[in-house]
Amino acid sequence: MGFLSDLAVIAVKSTIGYMQSIPEVKEAAAVLYSAEEQDGWITSEEFLDAYDVRIYDPQNDQHDIKIMKEHDFEGGYVLWNKSKNLYHTGVGTCVYKKVERHFRGYGNEAVFFDCEEGDSFAVSLYRLSDTEYDDLPSLEKALREAHGVYPVYEFVEEEPETPTPSSDGGLFGFLRSIFR
Repeated sequence: MGFLSDLAVIAVKSTIGYMQSIPEVKEAAAVLYSAEEQDGWITSEEFLDAYDVRIYDPQNDQHDIKIMKEHDFEGGYVLWNKSKNLYHTGVGTCVYKKVERHFRGYGNEAVFFDCEEGDSFAVSLYRLSDTEYDDLPSLEKALREAHGVYPVYEFVEEEPETPTPSSDGGLFGFLRSIFR
């Protein structure tokens, strides 16, 4: 009976784990859907929390499957830096993933830098199938015309200071300064 009781325990744990995930998944879906409504905006924190919702995986007895990955869509997005009133727009075949990558440092460097500096961001999403546009380039053009382009910051790595010959002390520094 050991095998059957083990199987029953797994089935019960799986059912309970999955059932406990359902309200959280529904809430996350509602949050993401509100970003798709006409002029819908959610905060970047709300977006990241909803995108990161996980469901129970009975194979490893953990909540580790990101459910929203399965519901990603083709379309566009607008990231609004509310602190500076700047907008970054983009399109893709996996919009949720693209937006998440911007806030995790794998997209627009300026957006990530501003986010890390504490600027407040909001997110709006557009399913291509729900717009008047037939393709991603047309949607991208319309979003850029409506919101503009996020400025590109020039990130310059500072080089360590090297002493100049005249800053050398002693006799050799004095001689170098004379013979320049």
